[in-house]
Amino acid sequence: MSENNVIDMKSGEPLPPDFITRVDINKMSDPELDDFIEAIRTRRMANFIIYQQTAAEMEALNQEKAKAKLEKKVEQVAKTCETLDKQFEKLEKQINELRGLRIQAGMSVL
Repeated sequence: MSENNVIDMKSGEPLPPDFITRVDINKMSDPELDDFIEAIRTRRMANFIIYQQTAAEMEALNQEKAKAKLEKKVEQVAKTCETLDKQFEKLEKQINELRGLRIQAGMSVL
């Protein structure tokens, strides 16, 4: 036997694996054809699972990046709101002082 452990069942001769040689499906029996198709499906499904997992992981990475950006932006907005609240409080205090000065000056209250 050869090192690749693939042999022709009829002649016992070592053969390269099916994925290397072209297979004539017209010469296959129904069970051989079913096995061949099942092998193709299995290889295809294995590759699809790898693709699917990679796509999901990349989506998760994108979501993590988007989530990090979103969290950063939320923090920025919260800081801006805090700053605006302080500025509005300062403005209200100044407006109240202005109203008091208007009253002291004999002007109408707005």
